[in-house]
Amino acid sequence: MTRPAVRVAAVLLAGGESRRMGGLDKRTLTVDGLPLVRRWLDLFRDAGIADVIVVVGHQPQRILPLLEGSSATVVVNERWPDGQQSSVLAGLRALPEGVDAAMVVLVDLVLVDAGDLRELIDAFAARPAGTSLLVPFHGGQRGNPVIASAEVVARVLEAGQDSGGLREYLRTHPTQIHRHEARSDHFLVDLDTPEDVARVERRLGSPIGRGVTGEAQPAGAQPDGRRPTG
Repeated sequence: MTRPAVRVAAVLLAGGESRRMGGLDKRTLTVDGLPLVRRWLDLFRDAGIADVIVVVGHQPQRILPLLEGSSATVVVNERWPDGQQSSVLAGLRALPEGVDAAMVVLVDLVLVDAGDLRELIDAFAARPAGTSLLVPFHGGQRGNPVIASAEVVARVLEAGQDSGGLREYLRTHPTQIHRHEARSDHFLVDLDTPEDVARVERRLGSPIGRGVTGEAQPAGAQPDGRRPTG
């Protein structure tokens, strides 16, 4: 895979508690035979993204075995109960030198593929002068992931946790945002509830596995309690 003209690093947020998922852990739901958190590593590779940071927090022992053998940098965010922006900052702090931008990715964007990621990177590279952030939109709705330039990353890190993180920067700097009209709604579809899982299953025409083993159960079923070893 040819790497993009701009060096964009990925920060994958996989530290949350999945509170509304009825006992399911969205990070370990399986699509295409892979847990979502591991599937993302393949998508980044296929999109030409070489620099990958994975931020874990809640029950990291569930996730760390799924990342074994990968080249990703794994960050354990001990402050994950403080909210998503604490994980964003933890990931941004771990970025390697020399990257042009950071793509902040939610682990439950289940429909996004490598082509979608390349679309965003190309749009960021071609963004209008004076903009330093890219946010995908489709049909008037805002989606994820967001791409922030290295300059924005530096400002967000300098401002620190109490500033509200990247979310607050986006809110207070609207003129720096390039609103990219995406070709599909993949950037809008995430998994917050068992009903979301069932809806995506209907769209895919196939079941989503409820655990790291990839075993499929009816939507809303409780996980089987097994955990990865290691």
